[in-house]
Amino acid sequence: MASAVVFVALLLGVLQLLWFNTEDNAPFRLASSGEEGQRTLLDPLAGADETFRQAANGGDLALHFEGLNPDNFESGIKMCRIYFRANYAVFPHRAIVGRGDRVINYPAELAAADLPADEAWLKQHNVRAMLLIHYDPSSGVLLDVKPIR
Repeated sequence: MASAVVFVALLLGVLQLLWFNTEDNAPFRLASSGEEGQRTLLDPLAGADETFRQAANGGDLALHFEGLNPDNFESGIKMCRIYFRANYAVFPHRAIVGRGDRVINYPAELAAADLPADEAWLKQHNVRAMLLIHYDPSSGVLLDVKPIR
């Protein structure tokens, strides 16, 4: 009897997963539909990858955040997602904050490191551009690329 109850519970769990993945807006269906733009619905920063790569131009990329408050939970999460996504996009090169000499795992660590280095230091360390990340509550995150010459 106990094994029948366990079997029915597992069966109901599998049926529930199947049901939710057949709905029109299910992540599985959106990802497998192949329609352009669905990727950005699942990951809003996926569209920024090319911006990160182009700004880095085969080198490292410096990041500087303006208007994002690391003490605010949502704002801090946005900062970290941008930082980690930029590192993913420019790998094997780096997206650095400040002088790139600190371990960054949390918004407070990111904010503490966010002191822009001077252009001479950036040139010496193969940084091709400074990406200024502005946050405007009405329009969202804006990326502004400043090439390092």
